[in-house]
Amino acid sequence: MKKTTNKVLIVLLFLLASCSKQSSNQDYSTSLFYQEYQDLIDNLNADFPGNGIDVFDNQLKDRPMAYGLLMSAEYNRYLHTRNTDAYLLVKKCGLWLMENSDLNNNGIVGFGLPDQWDAFNDNSINEAHHEYTITTAIVVKGLLDWYDIESNINKRAEIKELVLSCLDPYLDNRYDSPIGIPAYSLSPEDTIYDISYEMESHSINIYRNAIVLLHCLCKNGQSRRKKSQTNTSDNNYGSCRITLHFSRSESYVIKCINIKRA
Repeated sequence: MKKTTNKVLIVLLFLLASCSKQSSNQDYSTSLFYQEYQDLIDNLNADFPGNGIDVFDNQLKDRPMAYGLLMSAEYNRYLHTRNTDAYLLVKKCGLWLMENSDLNNNGIVGFGLPDQWDAFNDNSINEAHHEYTITTAIVVKGLLDWYDIESNINKRAEIKELVLSCLDPYLDNRYDSPIGIPAYSLSPEDTIYDISYEMESHSINIYRNAIVLLHCLCKNGQSRRKKSQTNTSDNNYGSCRITLHFSRSESYVIKCINIKRA
C-alpha cells in the first residue's frame, strides 16, 4: 500500500483554485505542474485513492475529504484533457463515498474525519466520522462535479439522491450557529460557536466557502444567493433564497434563511 502525504492535498487545492472549468485545446501534459500533479496521482493507492495520512496521526486511513478533493481535481483535469483516466478516478472516489456515507452509523448522511477531534479545545471530543460542515461541503462539491460528467442516467439519479441527503441536516435550524448559519459541525457542543465571517484565516476561509457551497451550489461551482428585500429588520442582515442547481433544467429551492446579527 502506497503512502499519501499532505503534499497531495496542497497540490489538489492549488489545482482547484487555479483551473478554469472551460475546456481548452492547450496541451497541459508538457507543463511542469501537470507532470508533478500526475506523479502525485500515480502515487495514490490504486484501489482506495483517498487513503492516506493526516496531521492527526500517521496511520493510513480512508479520508472522505481527500476523496472529495480528488473528485473535483480530476473533474478539472477531465474538462481540460478529456482523459478517460480522470473520469474513472472521479467515479472510483464517488463510488467509495456512496458506499461510506454514514460511517458512524447514526442515521445522518454526512462526512467527517476518521479520527477523534476536539474542534474548539473545549474538552468536547467529536468521535471519528462525526459530520463536519467543511468536509461534507467538499464531498458535495465533488459529487456535483461527478454528476456534471456522468452520462449514466441511473448513476446521476443516485448522485443527486446522495447530495440531497447530505444537505438534509442543514435545511432547517437544527444545526445552525447562533447567527443563523450552519454550524461548524452537527455536535451540540459545536453549534454554540459562531465562526465570524469577518475573521481572516485559512481555516475561516474554508469554512466560509463551505457555508456558501452547502447553501448556494450551482452547476458551474459558483454561488447564487438572492437577497430578499423583505425581512431586513435591525436584527437581521437579510434573508436569502437558497437554490441548488444540478443543471440548467434541474434546480430546487431548498431553504430560505435569515442571517442574524450576533
